[in-house]
Amino acid sequence: MPENWRDTLFVWDGILTVDKASVEGDPSPLSWSGTWVGVDNPDAIKIDAPKRGAFDAEVKSDMNFEVGGTAGPIAAASESSSGGDENGASSGNKTTDGPFKATLAKGSGWDLKDEASGKVARHTDTVHDLYLKQLRWLGSPDKTTNLVYAVGQNEFGPFISAGWMRPGNRITLGRRYLDGDNDGRAKWDLDDLRKAVLDEIYTPSSGDVRIPPWQCSVLHVEDQSGKRRKKDDGEEEGVSKPAESTAENGTSETKAEDSKEK
Repeated sequence: MPENWRDTLFVWDGILTVDKASVEGDPSPLSWSGTWVGVDNPDAIKIDAPKRGAFDAEVKSDMNFEVGGTAGPIAAASESSSGGDENGASSGNKTTDGPFKATLAKGSGWDLKDEASGKVARHTDTVHDLYLKQLRWLGSPDKTTNLVYAVGQNEFGPFISAGWMRPGNRITLGRRYLDGDNDGRAKWDLDDLRKAVLDEIYTPSSGDVRIPPWQCSVLHVEDQSGKRRKKDDGEEEGVSKPAESTAENGTSETKAEDSKEK
């Protein structure tokens, strides 16, 4: 356990299940379940995606989660134009078009082991909101379509997450807890998070996206907002870069998993 427990990035990996709304236009019921692993590193850029065995349905871990809620389309008027086609598949007003906001604060919750007693207990989030461009993986050539972001709150404090959807409706999210009293990111909404992450991982000229998406300073344990502003103003800032920087190149385990799931 690191001296600062927030140095741990909690990587959730599981399958998103979407049910049809009872009435067209109503929010769609959904659930997300799987396993999570903790990776101790304050520098999110150095944290790779967890590996799954060739015949394993889930990342090997004793820690499980099962959360649920609903998802509905985000009004196109609230979307900005940065980072690809921000209206997702929508060019009209159909309620089945993305992007979507999902609320996943229901369900049985997630496991956490108490270091002192060694016992595992279930916990829940009071707030867990996700931004998704699609509720089902469609294999869009626009790589930003697969990106997923989340903001939330629970008994341990506020958190932000970034990740992506893969074939089979598998979503992998890296969750970073924040020091709510001293971290400006704790006040971010989904759009603030989305814009900040895209600014680092998305290359408009090529359409490439860095995978895993949490490999950016936005998901560092310390708030880097001030440093990013200085860099934008022309000051030199040293920011580490991952060896593999795009979804096209990816990591070996990501390409292997995607090939397997197709």
